[in-house]
Amino acid sequence: MLARKSKSVCKAEHGFVDLWVGVRTAIPVVLLLITLLRDVQWLKPLVFTLGIASILEVLVVQVHVVLFGGYWAQETESGKQGVKGVHRLLVNALHNYAEVIAWFALFYLNLGSSFHTMRQNVHPTVDSLNFSFVTMTSFGYPNLGPTDTLGLLFTLVQSAIGLMMALLILGLIVNVLPVPITRTESKGDNAAETQARGTSPHSSRDRR
Repeated sequence: MLARKSKSVCKAEHGFVDLWVGVRTAIPVVLLLITLLRDVQWLKPLVFTLGIASILEVLVVQVHVVLFGGYWAQETESGKQGVKGVHRLLVNALHNYAEVIAWFALFYLNLGSSFHTMRQNVHPTVDSLNFSFVTMTSFGYPNLGPTDTLGLLFTLVQSAIGLMMALLILGLIVNVLPVPITRTESKGDNAAETQARGTSPHSSRDRR
């Protein structure tokens, strides 16, 4: 009974975390879609308040995952901290990565005086999203650039966050990949297993 209750509680906690991460990622995406349709000035204080709070929470959560195993840490038989569901941590980290890109795109969109663009026929929202993606991943060439200290600080902060989260996601991907077994290891395991049974690899040949 206790095992069933603990499993149900664990599933409920995981479901809540998945729902929370999904809603958090959807909020900046919806705000970006709204800015594509119309220029809403009253969203500016909301964007900066929610965006800064969300990014700080992402940083706290990811640092907690790196140092302590996150919400899924458990005590193993050896006394060390283990992690439940590396796949889940990886998916959540990717969600957070996309969330940070979307929030910084909204920041750049609302800091128009701090940036200049070399594009004339592109929607400002799309230009800001492209610059945020390029800054976060370093894939491509940015057509938007900072013109003052405030814009440069935002760019530097996002670059640092992108580097940290890229290393974290890479580490999680490495943990998810299966461990390859070489021929030497497989032969050694077979030999050890054969010796454990009290026979040698050449026992059938010796009997002849």
